[in-house]
Amino acid sequence: MLTVILSILAYGHDSLMLLIYYSRTLGRRYSLKITAAATGVWWVMQCACKLPVMYFADEYSMSVVMMLQCLLMGGYLFLCYGSSPAKKLLAMLLVTVTLGLAEITAILIAENIAEAGSRVLEAGSE
Repeated sequence: MLTVILSILAYGHDSLMLLIYYSRTLGRRYSLKITAAATGVWWVMQCACKLPVMYFADEYSMSVVMMLQCLLMGGYLFLCYGSSPAKKLLAMLLVTVTLGLAEITAILIAENIAEAGSRVLEAGSE
């Protein structure tokens, strides 16, 4: 459960950084309030669509989860920002890598707090 909470906080941090950085870089289409609300909706959708599948499902396809994440990010960037498609694609790649690193960091922090060490991440462990 701690991993889920830390992942939600990491996604929240990433969405805040996304709003601050991409507002200037990609040129927002709407006011800051509307873009902040859209960023909040993206954060909630990201957490609701990805975390229950990853942490509470018995089996899941990581490819499907990543495709859903890319579709959500593409929709968010298409609706809120008016830059070129190449810049939006690079922004989507940057956010995907950042979210992956945030998830790994959340897992490592949660395992160290729970005093399980890195046994959960070792090959062949349950």
